[in-house]
Amino acid sequence: MICTCEKCLYTFFLNSLPEACPDCGSPSVREATPEEKDWFYDLQREKQRNPLLLDRLPLRVG
Repeated sequence: MICTCEKCLYTFFLNSLPEACPDCGSPSVREATPEEKDWFYDLQREKQRNPLLLDRLPLRVG
């Protein structure tokens, strides 16, 4: 499941919805919107094509 934190906008993959954001600890985590999921999958593909770019890309939507 692709999840997004309402507070910090961190977008991440977990098998189920967590009780809190792994980045900021906020309990305001929800399933990602279709747009956020598309962004997440695009980022994953880009990481595979260009691993050196990984350190320069944020892992957040926003």
